[in-house]
Amino acid sequence: MKHPLYVHVGPPRTGTTAVQQLLWTNRKQLNSEGIRVPGRVRGLQFAAVTELVYGVGVPAGEQARPGSWAELTGEVLAHDGPAVISHERLSTSDEATVARLLEDFAARELHIIYTIRDLLAIVLSAYPAMLKRGRVLTFDEHVARAAAGVPEEQVWKNRAGNALRRWGAVVPPERMHVVTVPPPTAPRTLLWERFCSVIGHDPSNGTTEATRTNESVGVVEADFLNRLNSLAGEDWRPEHQQFVRRVLTPRLLSQREGQRRIQLTDREARAALARQTQALATEIGTRGFHVVGDLSDLQVEIDPPQLDPDHDRVTEQEFSELAMSCTRQLVQMVQVERAKTERAQARNERLQGLASALKRAEGRWRSPRVRRLARRIAGRS
Repeated sequence: MKHPLYVHVGPPRTGTTAVQQLLWTNRKQLNSEGIRVPGRVRGLQFAAVTELVYGVGVPAGEQARPGSWAELTGEVLAHDGPAVISHERLSTSDEATVARLLEDFAARELHIIYTIRDLLAIVLSAYPAMLKRGRVLTFDEHVARAAAGVPEEQVWKNRAGNALRRWGAVVPPERMHVVTVPPPTAPRTLLWERFCSVIGHDPSNGTTEATRTNESVGVVEADFLNRLNSLAGEDWRPEHQQFVRRVLTPRLLSQREGQRRIQLTDREARAALARQTQALATEIGTRGFHVVGDLSDLQVEIDPPQLDPDHDRVTEQEFSELAMSCTRQLVQMVQVERAKTERAQARNERLQGLASALKRAEGRWRSPRVRRLARRIAGRS
């Protein structure tokens, strides 16, 4: 009998960050139950999936780790029991990538886990994520591309159901597990509980709520990022954008109080996303995939929320206040990091001084005069 391998393919913006954090947080408990979450370090699954999907063509700003896919597959195949792999990049897999995974795990019973949410929610959450990665795009342009299904927009390829169909074609319907993302009013632990029901883990035996999720920003903060991205020139290196993703956005912009949430007020665009969501939900039901949750979770409210007419307008005063606030906080952060560097340098200098003193003492100890004195002292004892 083949052991099951559960492969969570995403796609992005469907709770994948929370699921992956909880898989790693509960890793020891899962392992004690015989469920392997492979990876000697947390980043191995990311590196392995990146190598599988992109091969040598790793995206700019990311480091390749050759051999990570072989290491991951080796650990899974050596385990006498079920295993779980999770990364949203698997949703971008082409036919060759799917075939490679099937071949490498031919000795396992493959199960695909596909988390899904309504397309309006994806549109709203994807926009800040695109800005963090350096895109120059207004929200209206983003919505227009989403509603039209622009081919080069990777997230909209996922939206169209390509990933669902590609992975759904290689496993029986009962092993294609479609987990719906609960609505915002549901308990925060519900998505993890649904995920655990697929892999056979009792969530009450561990941590059930993620402490880290993807950071979001409001209307003013998004405008700030878009303007910043528009200024990037040839001297704007990948590590600069990494700073925006990993420091500026999560530690400064997303922490601001009183943010105006990004909302889609265009009723026609909401209706288009509702139709596309319903078409995908209908296909899931028709194909007989194993649904965990409720397809009604995917419903989109067509009527937009009642908002102030100027809700999406950013004044120059708002922009200036945000820019000054960020500048002030960045100065403070630089000062803190400089103090850390100075303390580290002072510590290194002390250690180097100690090492030099020990070296000098060792040299004196090796001198004939010191050795004779040592023998004389030893003889008196």
